[in-house]
Amino acid sequence: MSLHMVRDDLREKVLTLQDTNARLLRAQDYELRAAALAERTRIAREIHDGVGHLLTRLPAAGQGSPGRPPGRAGRRHRSHHPGYGPRRGSGLHAPLRPCPVR
Repeated sequence: MSLHMVRDDLREKVLTLQDTNARLLRAQDYELRAAALAERTRIAREIHDGVGHLLTRLPAAGQGSPGRPPGRAGRRHRSHHPGYGPRRGSGLHAPLRPCPVR
């Protein structure tokens, strides 16, 4: 085998490896973007659910809900009092968790 043939063979292998490396980097970038998008979607869904829950309770807290005794209309539950802070387990203050990458 001549040196020219060895050189040409090595060049071909290098080009193939560079192409494979570029495809792997694009795939890795795609997976990272997909994971970030999935995490943003999860967070947005949690915020949407939490805000929706709070908004549906606003009329009941201010006007009293049907079935409540008249003397309790407008009273706030202690968990909604400014001195008590957010309730545990609401999901709004949950730590971020990593999204599995496939």
